[in-house]
Amino acid sequence: MSDVFPDADRDRPTQVAREIDLQIVTVQLNSPERPAHFVGQVIQEVGQQMRLVESLDCRDDRLGSIFSYFMRNPDEALLYGRTADHPADQEAIANRAYADRNGKGDIESGDGWRFRGRGLKQVTGRANCRAFAAAHTRMFGEQSDFEADPDLLGTPPTPFVRPFGSGTPTISFRSRTQVSIALPPTALPQSSIVGRIPMGNIGKTFVAVNPGDEMDIGNGGVI
Repeated sequence: MSDVFPDADRDRPTQVAREIDLQIVTVQLNSPERPAHFVGQVIQEVGQQMRLVESLDCRDDRLGSIFSYFMRNPDEALLYGRTADHPADQEAIANRAYADRNGKGDIESGDGWRFRGRGLKQVTGRANCRAFAAAHTRMFGEQSDFEADPDLLGTPPTPFVRPFGSGTPTISFRSRTQVSIALPPTALPQSSIVGRIPMGNIGKTFVAVNPGDEMDIGNGGVI
């Protein structure tokens, strides 16, 4: 795990590996393909640093390409994004980018910042935190109110790992370049599942928009 996340805090990959070992049956990471997908999706979400809380330290000229709000409001991208003259106002960015989405309130509610992405799967939004709390109780028999305290999702050692159980798909290899994706009943209500499929020594990125999606990954790249 440390080889995959070379820039992570020293103890963090060990914490992740230990929790996976303890829960490998519960979360169904019980085939060669599933751990490969899990690690690929985690890299996509948190990077090689394994950053557990979403960073919104974005340049002003990048905000519009990342968030539709700032595409519609370029003056605010200049106001809140990072420039040579000032740092990014990450709280203001989050509150605007995520307003009125996934159960969050409007800009003034502060929900965008409060429910920004956390954990290995970067669980984002009030509704997703609530859904994961219910899934967490079903799977692990533990009561944790991630809606009331979303910081738990980004706090080692245990809760920040466990979102891996919420959206890990079954990957069926139909051929060398064809796969089928099926989500388990504990999947969060997300619009897509992103991961990487090992093809020889090269990981192929995929995005499954719906359970059972099939896609051609022969040419690599984002599907």
